Amino acid sequence: MPQKIFIHNNKLTHSLRVLSPDELKSLGKWLQSPWANSNTKVYELYLLLKKYAPTYDSPQLNRESIFNKLYPTKPFNDRWLRNIMAELNKQIESFMIHQRLEKEEDLKKMLLAKEYEKRHQTKRLLKLAEGFNEQLEAKKDKGLEDYYYGCFLNDLVYYSPETSAQWKGEKPLLNQADAYLDQFYLLAKWRYRSEFKERQRLLKKEEQPLFDLEILEKIGEHISIPAVNLYDQKRRGGDHLSEDEFEKLKEDYFECFDFLSFKDQQIFYFYLLNILIKLHLKGQSNVLSLLFSFYMKGVEQSLIIHQNRLSHSTYTNIIIAGINVKQPQSVLNFIASYTPFLKKEEQHDGQTWGTARYHFYNKEYEEIIRLLRDHKFSIPSFERRGRTLLLQTYFELLSIDQSYISLFFYFNQTFTRFIQRDKTISLGRKKAYLSFLKYTRKIADLIISKKKTSSSFVKVLQDIENESTIQGKQWLKEKLNILIEK
Repeated sequence: MPQKIFIHNNKLTHSLRVLSPDELKSLGKWLQSPWANSNTKVYELYLLLKKYAPTYDSPQLNRESIFNKLYPTKPFNDRWLRNIMAELNKQIESFMIHQRLEKEEDLKKMLLAKEYEKRHQTKRLLKLAEGFNEQLEAKKDKGLEDYYYGCFLNDLVYYSPETSAQWKGEKPLLNQADAYLDQFYLLAKWRYRSEFKERQRLLKKEEQPLFDLEILEKIGEHISIPAVNLYDQKRRGGDHLSEDEFEKLKEDYFECFDFLSFKDQQIFYFYLLNILIKLHLKGQSNVLSLLFSFYMKGVEQSLIIHQNRLSHSTYTNIIIAGINVKQPQSVLNFIASYTPFLKKEEQHDGQTWGTARYHFYNKEYEEIIRLLRDHKFSIPSFERRGRTLLLQTYFELLSIDQSYISLFFYFNQTFTRFIQRDKTISLGRKKAYLSFLKYTRKIADLIISKKKTSSSFVKVLQDIENESTIQGKQWLKEKLNILIEK
């Protein structure tokens, strides 16, 4: 018997997997339209495959089985099946293009302008160009696509034989196209120059830039684009902005925020955010409030939400930052509003851990135990965070009531085994967690010891200060300083 050939990882199933449930449903209507599809077998194949969404990994999805369902009275013909699968994939691609086109108003206008020009609809072409130019001039947040389309449309009208603009010596269209071209070139070159420098820094590789700074400055003498000024400040400051330079760039960024395209808003947002994170990691606690407000600006403006998704690392960073600046209610509101932006499989873990973190701030330890003790985490990073928070909770209870000693040491032991066996983290992160567990045991031993002295805690604090890699370092230091002062 010949070996079954599955279609789990072919081009067609990959195309189907990227469609949302609503898009998959709309695809069915698309395939039923005679305008889009005239092959009934393509629609039958769609109906057959739709049953196995969203994974499309059923053992039933093998070539012979699919063919037999499409052609129950015919002998297997691989060429027929390949042709139908290729046609369905082609239809999915056309459907996705149509879906995108419906959202791209300016692109639709450009395509319509080409049709008007081709079909000799001169008045309609001129009216479309006039309206587009007025719309573009009034738009505050112009980006690369705006300048490109502006240049393209005015160029199209100017050189169209039907308009006779070229022969009548009408300069406005040509001047407009030329101005948009300069603006496109200037903004694109500054953006790429900035990215080029960032790439050099990350790769630690010195290379000559592909364009001359003097040329950009010369072109920009009579052109005012807010993003260009920010790119120039970014170039001058690099990765090591002084406090004054950072403040100036931050103020200018927020001042012209509404005049930046979404892409430029994102570029400068992440640049400033990364600087704040680095300052925080260096121990500058005064940046915490600004860091939290920056995070909130990012989610409110969807700058850090990509395709309606918020990464779980950003989600946890925002909660931690909010707790650190003592804004628990803002954290609770964030959890309620933005947990749905996590991937579906992350949402329960994220909400459980985030809510527990809120209760930890309020010292509501029994609530934390209720939330975390029996929760089955499905995401490894949330499980590590959840176990860490539960261990900290048992430690806090131990500091108040030594009857928790057995529970603390038992959980510490199971957490240590968990980390030792964890294959989802790097050796560096593993070392950091194991150091954290070791020092919590040391401190707990001292708490229950009858021979403990203040100097004993000071010695552990000094050891922790000398550790280069340790999880929860700040929390451990806070606990030790409290014990030393007792």
